[in-house]
Amino acid sequence: MDTPLLATRSLCVGYGKRPLAGPLGFTLRAGQLTALIGCNGVGKSTLLRTITGELPAISGRVEICGRDLRSIAGRHLAELVAIVTTERLQVGALTVRELVALGRDPHTGFSGRLSGEDRAVADRAMRSVGITHKADSFIAELSDGERQKAMIARALAQETPLIVLDEPFSFLDVAARIEILGMLGRLARDHGKGILFSTHDVAQALRMADRIFMLTPARQFIEGTPGELTASGAINRLFTTPGITYDPVQHDFISRP
Repeated sequence: MDTPLLATRSLCVGYGKRPLAGPLGFTLRAGQLTALIGCNGVGKSTLLRTITGELPAISGRVEICGRDLRSIAGRHLAELVAIVTTERLQVGALTVRELVALGRDPHTGFSGRLSGEDRAVADRAMRSVGITHKADSFIAELSDGERQKAMIARALAQETPLIVLDEPFSFLDVAARIEILGMLGRLARDHGKGILFSTHDVAQALRMADRIFMLTPARQFIEGTPGELTASGAINRLFTTPGITYDPVQHDFISRP
């Protein structure tokens, strides 16, 4: 079997010596769009920051493409993992083309000069997310949905096997969420990427993701396909509020008296 793009071994995550979640053991493979879901405060962002090397693990290990994360230097890590955060970066003075080209930084060496191939990769990334028509527009001029497409194009331009997105839909309306989530699924399948994203939009994640990683309020980790989590009733452990349950007919959480 192929080496997973991402694997965790008895991983505990948190701040200082206070664990928020774990021990966790899971894998993510090429071609999969995986959603990380859970209530506020259960450790979703902390987990993502740990597996991307921003935070140290309390215990256990993270492996990227079969290598211990602790052994991968920063520049080499940027060749393996691309990150899209929910923060509104101050890049309004850049054009879309310039922003996307920044994704080539791990590949340009110390000179930072873009080759013809680097520009071609950036152009392909823009085409893949449907933002080419805005290539010469400033980021500040874009809608929230267009801005997020540009950020995803930058991640694609890194040409990493793994892409991690932290709450990529926070500022988007429903139509933009569905469009970008569908686009991420196509990118995973067509480009053989492993894509992991956290989200509060559980209903859309259950509709469109290939796999679900779920952190419960009891700090349990549950994974499976959307169908598996729904059929087993495990998805109902996502919330502790009485009367809130997942309705597989409506494909959404509802309140029952």
